[in-house]
Amino acid sequence: MESILDLEQLLSSLPKGYISKKVINGKERFYLQSRQGSKIKSEYIPSRQVEELREKLAKRKEIEEKIASIYRSAPSFLVPSLTAQSLTGSVMEGDEAVATFVNGVMTYIDEKKAPMLLCRVHDLRGWLENRAIDSHRTNSRLLKRALRLKDHSDLSSALASHAATITDDYWFKAAKSKLKYADIRFNNDAYAYVALRGDSLLAPKKPLSTPELTQRGSFEKCWRIIEGRWTMVKSGSPMELFSEWFCSELAKKLGIPTAEYRIEGDCILTDNFAADANLEPMSSLTGEDDDYEAVFPAVYRLSAELAKQYLLLMWFDCLIYNVDRHSENMGFLRNRRNGKIISLAPNYDNNLALFSRGMPKDPYRKKDGMISLFLKFLSSSDEAKRIYVSIALPQLSKKDFDEIISRSPVEVDEDFLWQFLENGYLQLDNKLLM
Repeated sequence: MESILDLEQLLSSLPKGYISKKVINGKERFYLQSRQGSKIKSEYIPSRQVEELREKLAKRKEIEEKIASIYRSAPSFLVPSLTAQSLTGSVMEGDEAVATFVNGVMTYIDEKKAPMLLCRVHDLRGWLENRAIDSHRTNSRLLKRALRLKDHSDLSSALASHAATITDDYWFKAAKSKLKYADIRFNNDAYAYVALRGDSLLAPKKPLSTPELTQRGSFEKCWRIIEGRWTMVKSGSPMELFSEWFCSELAKKLGIPTAEYRIEGDCILTDNFAADANLEPMSSLTGEDDDYEAVFPAVYRLSAELAKQYLLLMWFDCLIYNVDRHSENMGFLRNRRNGKIISLAPNYDNNLALFSRGMPKDPYRKKDGMISLFLKFLSSSDEAKRIYVSIALPQLSKKDFDEIISRSPVEVDEDFLWQFLENGYLQLDNKLLM
């Protein structure tokens, strides 16, 4: 799998046209000829450069064929005779139907393998709309125009790309369709810069199915194919990029499962951590309710081990002051073959943590609202308190902190940040609850 954007960038650096040989006064002379509008441009090429030019022109032809091949094999838009009132077909996991619907009414569901949201609400339209790009993002509107979507609704956006996403194998198959999962899987990132930058000039002339229509979240972002892997690219301010990167590096040092991030320019990049599993957001289980009192019991009913993983993640959120852990920014990884939950999803989406929205006045965190709410919840739930006390909390080391900061691409107040983390760590000590 190759990136169209990378191929087209390489193509722009190569000469185009063909080599013409002429004999003038008994001597061979070579020219690079190319069409510019209605005219033919001819440029003299010294004989010593001819072979190198032939290689570049051959390379150009090879890349043009690769790009054409990607476009030929790219999934097209789904154009079924469906309306918002008439949704007939199947929700698929790969090539297996895990739920079927007639006019939007469910007739079958495999509770073990179907998406958790469908298992909870049995609502096909709600599931489809929940997979659509956030319509409040400025670039989402530009993307829909570039794709020439007449209907800009969430339902239409999801159906246009078969409701497929990069982070799971679920999709919608219309009734009587003969499509296989291999036919609808994304193979191009042609609309990445439309979604990320709003640059419609880079959009293909022929609309193609794109993962950008099912890319959730409120920040401008896109999926790129980098070194053959799907990679999320998200824009942000310097402090947002630092928060995302630093929290990921700190989580690694503390042994907390995390998505890994790297900063490139004004963007933060992370590879798809759900490449081998289905990512299910917590909203599938609890809707928009992300309060501890709603999420902990729901997770605990699944398993005590998952509840332990959840509390450890909440501990980390309090430590890094992550105020944005809503029900779409946490979830589960499920086995694609049997639907079993593997684990809580790794830590991700920390761009609003730490000081990305401004520096606090008190590094001692004596009136820290996040820590207070978390400890209050633990005091109100015997089960949560029992599990939290049993956790061997990772050790926060100044040496590890210094090592991370030494690699930071963004300048921050190191002393203040260390005090902020150290004092938060002391207040979250689970031994204080024994």
